[in-house]
Amino acid sequence: SEGGMSQKASDYSCVPLCRNCHTAGRTAFHRVGKLEFERRYGLDLALLVKALNIAYKAECDANAGGDLWPR
Repeated sequence: SEGGMSQKASDYSCVPLCRNCHTAGRTAFHRVGKLEFERRYGLDLALLVKALNIAYKAECDANAGGDLWPR
């Protein structure tokens, strides 16, 4: 789930952003919304999340199948 107001989204559905891109900047994700953020920066966040999760799984598999971060 992406979470909601005052809720933390799953780490498996997040994209790391700097403070400016996340909330502080004029064109920040939480100021302009997902669709405008994607349009403005030429992103497909769902595809990016998928790619990050594939890379994470590959890294876990390379480390004997263990999670990189404990839950």
